[in-house]
Amino acid sequence: MKCIFYTINQDPKTVNKTLENGTTVEGIIRNPLDVVNPIIEFEAAGLTAATYNYVYIEDLHRYYFCTITNDSYTINTATCHCDVLKTAYDFLKQRHATLRRSEYLYNGYLNDPDFNAYAYRNIVLKSFPSGITADNIILMTVG
Repeated sequence: MKCIFYTINQDPKTVNKTLENGTTVEGIIRNPLDVVNPIIEFEAAGLTAATYNYVYIEDLHRYYFCTITNDSYTINTATCHCDVLKTAYDFLKQRHATLRRSEYLYNGYLNDPDFNAYAYRNIVLKSFPSGITADNIILMTVG
């Protein structure tokens, strides 16, 4: 199974991650295959947890966060967890959506029970300085 190990230095919640230091190795899946949390054994010198923390497994077409441990002198083990955001990035990029909630912004036109909007009655009477002399009346409202 072909695995490409990378280094990422960004927040794991970032959708489009910058992948650095790609190194390709052949790995073997340990025990039954778990697509979400696979464990891969491989032989490669220089692949450590300090160097690589991300992997793309070509046969599964998925990106994973990984932790590399050295089991013996030549055998390394990568314990992986699927990165759903990066794996589905192309699919998500093509979609259009209306966001109902954001960390900083809100949409006042959408029904949101967590956003409290208060309506206070505010009436201000402005009189014309010279009065109304014609038969036309102008009514202006704001809000």
